[in-house]
Amino acid sequence: QQCRTLAKRVGMGMAEDSCQLAWIDLLMRNSQYGAAIESCEAAIASDLPRFSRGNCEQLLSTAYSFVKNSEKSMHHGRQAIALFDELGAEGSTTIAVTRLASDLDGLRTAAGWHEAEQLLIEWIEKDLARQDVVEAVQKQELLAQTYINQLVFSEVENRQPLLEKADGLLKTAEELALTLEKRDQVKRLGAIYQMRGQTRQLANDFAGVEQTWEQARSLYESAGMLMEAANCRYIMGALKLNMANQQLL
Repeated sequence: QQCRTLAKRVGMGMAEDSCQLAWIDLLMRNSQYGAAIESCEAAIASDLPRFSRGNCEQLLSTAYSFVKNSEKSMHHGRQAIALFDELGAEGSTTIAVTRLASDLDGLRTAAGWHEAEQLLIEWIEKDLARQDVVEAVQKQELLAQTYINQLVFSEVENRQPLLEKADGLLKTAEELALTLEKRDQVKRLGAIYQMRGQTRQLANDFAGVEQTWEQARSLYESAGMLMEAANCRYIMGALKLNMANQQLL
């Protein structure tokens, strides 16, 4: 609030907009989603520049996704994409596209998965053309996850093509991730190894599941990411417990 007041005093319109967006982001980081939504709606109702309006729409989309309102999350996500597209702000559009594709995947419907697939394929190519490897890899991971979710949450007669698509995407994503800076590389590779564990489980390759989670754990520990490493140990322990229960049965 002090930052916003100071920006008004010195006549810094852009600074005021930035402070407003930062305040909304802070509300969401503190799980105050209702207040964040009200602040976003008030900001959008004011005379905001189009780029700031797009950022507000994107924040609204994120806030609604946290409160499990996918319909409103997707509506505001589409609004953000439209505004960023008008401005040619591909760096912002690509982030909004990833958010929308995640919401579409969460619908668990054939139409949602189809639209998510089309969006992600289109924007993976655009990200690579702009040399935004981090975004490209994240979208490849998300696209692989949509294929995995179709196997888990829908009745698919021929499972092998979707499994092969997911594995192929993860292999490509891994190759790209190896070109990233160390911190980004570890984060993306760790996520890829864990997702590969899901494909191995769907293929009934339980030795492969354990191997991929061990890869992730070792990677995280080498980078000092102890919380992520601990989560891997937890999952590995749960897998072993499940296997022990199956042996008992």
